[in-house]
Amino acid sequence: MRVKERLNRRWSTTVKLFILTVIVVALTSSLTSKVKEEVVEKDLLYSENLRLSAQVKQQRTKNIELVENYEVLLVKHEDTRNKLDETRIELKKKVLINLSMAKEDKTDRVFSTLAEDKDDIKILERIVEAEATGATIEQKINVCWTIFNRVDVDSFPNSIKKVVFQKIGGKHQFSPISDKRYYSVSITDSTKEAVQRALDGEGTHEGLYFMARKSAKSSNVTWFDRALKRLFNDGIHEYYSEKE
Repeated sequence: MRVKERLNRRWSTTVKLFILTVIVVALTSSLTSKVKEEVVEKDLLYSENLRLSAQVKQQRTKNIELVENYEVLLVKHEDTRNKLDETRIELKKKVLINLSMAKEDKTDRVFSTLAEDKDDIKILERIVEAEATGATIEQKINVCWTIFNRVDVDSFPNSIKKVVFQKIGGKHQFSPISDKRYYSVSITDSTKEAVQRALDGEGTHEGLYFMARKSAKSSNVTWFDRALKRLFNDGIHEYYSEKE
C-alpha cells in the first residue's frame, strides 16, 4: 500500500514537472519568437534609418548644389544687370548728345536769322509778351520755341520776322498781329529773360502750333484736334505738331 502511494506521488510529481517543463518551453519559445521579431523589426528600422539617412545626405548635397548654382546665377544676373545699366547709360549719353547737337543746330539757325535782322529780338519779345501776357517764364519760353521751330522747317518762312508776320489765306498766323495787341504791349523783364533763356537753348520742344482752347474759335479748335498731333498743355496753351 505504501509502495503504491509512493509510486502515485512520484507519478504526480513527474507529471507536474513535465507540465511545468512544457509550460517553460512554451514560454521560452514564445519569448524567443518575440525577441526574434523584435530583432528583425529593429534590423528593419535600422535599415530604414540608414536608407533615410542616405536620402537626407543626398538631398543635403543637392540643396548645397542648388544654393551654389543659385549664387552663380545671382552673380551672372548682377553682371548682366550691370552691363545693361552701362548700356543704358551709354545710350542715354548718345541720345543726350544727339539732342544737344540738334538743339545747338536749331539755335544756331535762329541766331543766323537774328544776325540778318537786328529787329528780330524785339519782334520776338513783343510777340511773346502779347501771346503770353502774365504767363510764367517757362510758358513764354514755349512760345519762343514754337517760333524757332517754324524758322527751322521748310513749310514756314526762314526768319523770325517773317514767321511772326506770316499770312496764310489772308489771315495772320498769330492773333496778336491781327487784333493789334502786338503793337500795344509793354515788354516785361520776365519776357526778356524768357527770350534770352530760349536763345540759350532752354525749354526746347517740337511744337509748330499752339492755341488757347478757352478763347479760340470753335472752328480753329476743331481743326487743331482733327488735323494736328497734340503734344502737351502748359497751362495756358496747348501745343501741336504736324501729324506724321
